[in-house]
Amino acid sequence: MDEIIGLLRQEIAIAEELEALLEQENKSLTGTSSGVEAVRFAGEIDGALRRFRKVRTAETACCVKLGVKNLQEVLERTSDRTKTQEVQSLSDALRGILKRAREIGARNRGLVERSMQYTEFNLNVMRQATAEGTYAREAAEASGMKPTVESRMLFDKDI
Repeated sequence: MDEIIGLLRQEIAIAEELEALLEQENKSLTGTSSGVEAVRFAGEIDGALRRFRKVRTAETACCVKLGVKNLQEVLERTSDRTKTQEVQSLSDALRGILKRAREIGARNRGLVERSMQYTEFNLNVMRQATAEGTYAREAAEASGMKPTVESRMLFDKDI
């Protein structure tokens, strides 16, 4: 039981780190920071998730070693009430941290998707621009004609 308590404490520490990283990533996505910072956070988040999975795997191996399927069965078979309460308390704390981390991750995912849609929109606008539009205006002005709305382009795809 002590081994499981230790593993739960490790999971909580990693989950808290993960939550903090996701919060920092959220600030970088909503602020004026560079994309390099967001990439750095993504790498750190990936590392925290790998460590979390490794501890989770150790917890599963510990359950198998005890001859049970999951943590709930360990709690049901343990007669020491203080240890059972401690494991239950740690498990509840971990569940709460992971729930908050998922919520922050969902917000971040939404921000990234909106950013990608905005970028895609801008790229589509640039793709639709024609070189003729930019130069037709100059040609119209040179010939003394009044430029039309169609000849006024925001972007030149040749640039």
